[in-house]
Amino acid sequence: MKSRIGTRNGLNCCNMRSICGRAPKGKQVCKVPTMQTSNALDPQSPLARAIYDLGIVSGVVFALIFVIVTGAIIYAILRFRGRAGEPDPQQILGNKKVEIAWTIIPFLIVIFLLVMTFSAMNRADPPPAPSPD
Repeated sequence: MKSRIGTRNGLNCCNMRSICGRAPKGKQVCKVPTMQTSNALDPQSPLARAIYDLGIVSGVVFALIFVIVTGAIIYAILRFRGRAGEPDPQQILGNKKVEIAWTIIPFLIVIFLLVMTFSAMNRADPPPAPSPD
């Protein structure tokens, strides 16, 4: 069968993206397919929702840590910068309260994220229902 511009296998097509055919009584039917798009920010399954929620919570925690650490660094740079004529500051060796704080706080953050991860894992893959006896 000869093919011509605008036809495909003898059927007249409206454009390159349409699916055309002939309806009864010789009427032309053109259907433009709709595109199904997936969006990572719109989870559709329980597994995807659990992972998405965990990502949001983790992102907020990471953003807070970033803001706090960046603020502390900028404060320290501006507050404790060296000025001409000042002697070097006295060096202090060890501060138990500060050392305990900078050990405990990251530990608590990791425990929080661990609990959130276990929660997301349980929501994403719940245990199987007990078998009837």
